[in-house]
Amino acid sequence: MRQFEMPNETDKVSLDQMCSSYGFVASKFLFAFQTRELRGEVRDFRAFRNKLVAALSKKPVEFNQRLADLKTNGKAAEASLLTLLRELKETPGPHLQARHWKLALEETSKMALTHWKSVIAEAKRKLAHTLKRFNDQDRHYAC
Repeated sequence: MRQFEMPNETDKVSLDQMCSSYGFVASKFLFAFQTRELRGEVRDFRAFRNKLVAALSKKPVEFNQRLADLKTNGKAAEASLLTLLRELKETPGPHLQARHWKLALEETSKMALTHWKSVIAEAKRKLAHTLKRFNDQDRHYAC
């Protein structure tokens, strides 16, 4: 049996700050996945994570250039996520480690993927009587 020590007040405050930071980052990811721009990234969150990590590892000048390129190409949601993650990395005091925001990314992408699967299943259920009247080719196209 393991013994453990209850955290002191300072540690409790740090843990509370980390928990709220995690929830904040997770909500930002969830809102970003609701945009048309990043909706497709839900299917392969690892590739999206790798893209974020590659951008975050750049030097400040290159990073700012990347942000400008994203904004020019109409990818404001990705640019705002990168800005948020960069700010979190550079803030003093207790903050999320990289593994924590990556976990939040994974969790929210799975949540968004489950949401879209349930939306598709519900739409198919509601359209089932209409789809019965279609031939196989039209039914396949509609699905």
